[in-house]
Amino acid sequence: MVNTDVWNSDTVLIPVPLKWAPQVVEHLAGLRAGRTASAAPSVGDAVQVPGQGEWSQDMVRTLVESVPYAGVLALFDRCAQVSGTWVIKSEVEQAEGISAIQMRNELGALSKLTKRTFQTDKPNWPLEWKKERGSYYYRMDEKVAAWWTEARGSAR
Repeated sequence: MVNTDVWNSDTVLIPVPLKWAPQVVEHLAGLRAGRTASAAPSVGDAVQVPGQGEWSQDMVRTLVESVPYAGVLALFDRCAQVSGTWVIKSEVEQAEGISAIQMRNELGALSKLTKRTFQTDKPNWPLEWKKERGSYYYRMDEKVAAWWTEARGSAR
């Protein structure tokens, strides 16, 4: 039964992903009890990757188990090793002996793989990227890097 005494004409209905509902209810209870709303409620163990969406440890593990592309794995491994630091794609290509065309093809295939695997209409990767002065740079969050490293260790 719904407690309707907290609803009034100022109440709004907001769509919330079901997995976050317990945290939202807990946060609202805290607000009603007089706690401040200074911090956003926790949404579980996930990381918001800029421009790429939300990533969880399970998603990272699933991706590691799904990626057959040596160049992508080398790039992501390097980003995980130096988490929080921008990695230049061309340096990984050179270090691994992978042509720029091969890496580009593998990254394109990765986009298709993530769309299919995570059933989304846009590709999403567990790292952010930028293009600057003709070069591509990639950076992985520290938490995502730890998940990636752990999953790669288990996959080998």
